[in-house]
Amino acid sequence: MAVSARMKAIFQSLGMVAAACLLAQCASSSSASGGKGKEAYDKLLPQINAPQSLNYQGLTYVVGYSAANQNGVLVEYFPVGEDSKSWTQMLALRSIEKQTSPQQEFSELEKQAAARGQGLRKAPGSSAADCGLSFTIQKPRTTEFNMFRYTHGVGGTTTSLQYAAALPPQTVRLGGGALNAVAEKHGAAVMRMPMPEIGRQ
Repeated sequence: MAVSARMKAIFQSLGMVAAACLLAQCASSSSASGGKGKEAYDKLLPQINAPQSLNYQGLTYVVGYSAANQNGVLVEYFPVGEDSKSWTQMLALRSIEKQTSPQQEFSELEKQAAARGQGLRKAPGSSAADCGLSFTIQKPRTTEFNMFRYTHGVGGTTTSLQYAAALPPQTVRLGGGALNAVAEKHGAAVMRMPMPEIGRQ
C-alpha cells in the first residue's frame, strides 16, 4: 500500500520530531522515516487501542484520523463538526515505540521549535517524567498554537498528547500578552488532563 502524503507527515511525530513536521504542519506534525503503514479516517484502526473520544475544556473531541507504522501509533481528535481537513482545534494522541523517554522527546521538540517557532514556554509543573512545551507557528493562512506533553506510556513507550488551535486573527493582533494568556491557559490545562492511554491491541 502506498503511503499517503498525510501519513508521511504524521509519522514524523511517531519518532523524534523533525523540523519539517513541527514547523511546516505542526498539527499534523510528524516523520515517518520510511516504512509502510496503515491509516484510517473518522475511525480507529483495528490494531490501535485508544479512546473513541476525549473531553478537553468542556468540549468533546472525536476520532478523525488514525495511523500506525513500525515507529508507533497516532490518533487525531476533532470537535464534532470539524475534521482533519477543516478544523479550529484538535487533540493528537501518540504512542512512540522506539527507545526514548519523555525528556528526550521534549528536548528534541524544544530544539526544533526554537529554530522556527515563537513564544516557547515550558509548561507549569513539568518534570523529567511528565513535561510540556508550547509555542506558536506562523503558517501561510493562520497562526497555529501548539502544546505538547510527553509522559511514560504503557510497556516502556512514550505517550504524547498535543493540543493545537488555529488562533483567531484578533488574538494574534493583540500581540504578546494575548498569546501568553493562551499559552498559560492551555499549558496548565493539558498538564492537568488525565493522560489517556494509547497503544496497540
